[in-house]
Amino acid sequence: MNHYINSSKLNPTVKTPIYIKTSATAIQVYPTTITSGVTCNLISKPADPNWAYVVIAGKALYNASDSSKQDFELHESEEGTLINKILELAGISMKSMDLADLALKNEAFKEAKENR
Repeated sequence: MNHYINSSKLNPTVKTPIYIKTSATAIQVYPTTITSGVTCNLISKPADPNWAYVVIAGKALYNASDSSKQDFELHESEEGTLINKILELAGISMKSMDLADLALKNEAFKEAKENR
């Protein structure tokens, strides 16, 4: 922290504040003159997914009651991309090129819209 405060280029200001996480539920904002109106957005690495399953008669079956299960985490902005990719792969595996083409067109349209 000291290298930020003592730096002429990185020194926190009211316009460019910084914070340090001091516990699981608390932060310290710098400069310390900022005492209210603080909004923080958390950016974190998603948890590794763990699809808990049991093998019965040689087949893996999902075990929803396993406490070690962890669904994958996905930001809502990625939902469309995931759906389109699933549709694309499903279309290819079902040999339905119309479905795969539709998914690819949807993805291209979405990317073009985001890049405007």
